[in-house]
Parts: sequence; structure tokens; C-alpha cells
Amino acid sequence: MKKIWCVLITFVLAALASALDFAVGARGNFNMNLGTSAGENGVSGMKRYDSSPIVLGGGFGVWGHIGFFDFAGMTLGATLEFGMNFHNGKSHKRNLADEQWTMGTYYDATIDIPVMVALRIPIGKRMKFDFGVGPNFSIPFDGTLRIDFSNGDSITESLDKYVEVTYYMNFGMVFDAGFGYKIGHGHLIFDLRYFLDFTPTTYKKTYKKGGVEVSDDMEMFYRRSLAIGVGYEFSF
Repeated sequence: MKKIWCVLITFVLAALASALDFAVGARGNFNMNLGTSAGENGVSGMKRYDSSPIVLGGGFGVWGHIGFFDFAGMTLGATLEFGMNFHNGKSHKRNLADEQWTMGTYYDATIDIPVMVALRIPIGKRMKFDFGVGPNFSIPFDGTLRIDFSNGDSITESLDKYVEVTYYMNFGMVFDAGFGYKIGHGHLIFDLRYFLDFTPTTYKKTYKKGGVEVSDDMEMFYRRSLAIGVGYEFSF
């Protein structure tokens, strides 16, 4: 184990020594679901639903950036971020008039770890544009379901209230475009980010049935999420 840590530390130090620039930052964001599609199954038969209203949420993240290649005044590097997003919701309006409830909204929170190839383009001495693209590893947790009834009442309950829930890691892509304005030793950052999951938000529910413990996999939805962020990045 000590040898592994020594190799990792040596690799990181060598990368930093060869880097053209190094920066760390933090950001907060508002996000909204756009064009999310249903999984193979879900709460009360997701395929029976007919519409998907936009659901708003929020989140935050911290990141590190290393630039390696400089060409034509632009820098190509890599950005690694650790973030959390809340209210990644998927709503469906039922098309059955005789049902007691009219809307079901599934929410979850996610830990998102995007790894992006990043292109930085300076504009004068104070401004820059950033563009990034790469894989995103997402870990859902804390799933809840809100049910709106036809009489105007609603309830929101955690899925863990009734069954034991285990979430699976998602895999997808993230696309990012940002603008930075130099203030102090860093830049004030405004960015627009799009999450595209290739795998559905899925959880395994474990419960007792006839005295026997059984489990089912529930594919909820494929996330398509747009996030608008504001943050600050320190340059070294």
C-alpha cells in the first residue's frame, strides 16, 4: 500500500511540475431537468404517464484544473470536479381520469464526478472562455417520491420509509461552457453545463414478501439536466 501511495504522489507532483497552469475553484448552480426519458419500469408503471414538466433543483461543486498544452494562445488541459446536485426530479402527469392521484414526481440527489478535457481561451488580460467535455460518474442517493392527489393534497416520502434501497452508479457525459472575468488572484466564473446519462437512475429495493426477503431493480429515468452555475476559481 505504501508503494502505491508513493507512486500516486510522485505522479501528481510530476503532473503539477509539468503543468502550464493550475487552478482550483468552487461553484453553486441551479439545475433543471430537460427531456428526461423514462426507464423500463418505475413507481406505479412509469410507462402509463404522458408528460414531463420541468423540475428545478440546485447543487454545488469544487474542482481542480491542470493545463498541459499551449497552442495559439489557448491552453488544453484536464478538469476534475466533485459535486452534488439535489432535486434531479422526473414528473409525470397521469392520463387516467379515474385515478385518485394526478401527478407523481420522483426526486433524488446525486454525487457527480465529471472528468473533462478542458480548452481555455484567454480574451485580453481579464477575460477567458472555458469549454469542457468528458465522462461523468454519478451516484444517486436519498430518493423521494411526491404524489399530488386530484383533491389538491400531496405527500412526499422517502423511499427508505417502506423498503431498503440500494442505488447503482450511473455513467454519462457532461458538456460545459463557461466565461471567466479576472477579479483578484482568480476569476469569477459563469457557466452552463449539460448532463446526459447513458444509464438510467436505478435502485434495488429489498423487502419482505411472504416472510421471504426479495429484491427488485427499478429503472426510474435517464437524466437530461441543464445546470447554470456561478463560482470563483483561484489560479496558481
